[in-house]
Amino acid sequence: MSRMKKEDRCESKWIQCSVSKKIHIACLMLKNAEITDFRFHDLRHCASTNLRRAGVDTATAMKIVGHKSEKMWKRYNSIAERDLTQAAQKVHKYLQENTPGTLAEGSGTYQTVSR
Repeated sequence: MSRMKKEDRCESKWIQCSVSKKIHIACLMLKNAEITDFRFHDLRHCASTNLRRAGVDTATAMKIVGHKSEKMWKRYNSIAERDLTQAAQKVHKYLQENTPGTLAEGSGTYQTVSR
């Protein structure tokens, strides 16, 4: 193991093998499970998207997934229809709570917001 690059080593107390060995084992497991459309790189996309959806700040999330630029961070984030729907709902709620003279939800009457 001394010839391996530092970033390729695994130094846990349970498993001591190279990252490439772990990938090989994972590939065998995927093959045995007959999973054919899996790509390890998808895990990075998934992690980036889940961190954003969980509200983790960009700088922290970038550090976790190893992105050095916001351009790359944005590239890895998937925006789904539900993300757009949730954003619209947040804006709607904000406007109802913070805009004077808006219709109260379902009441048909205007509400005033004190500032």
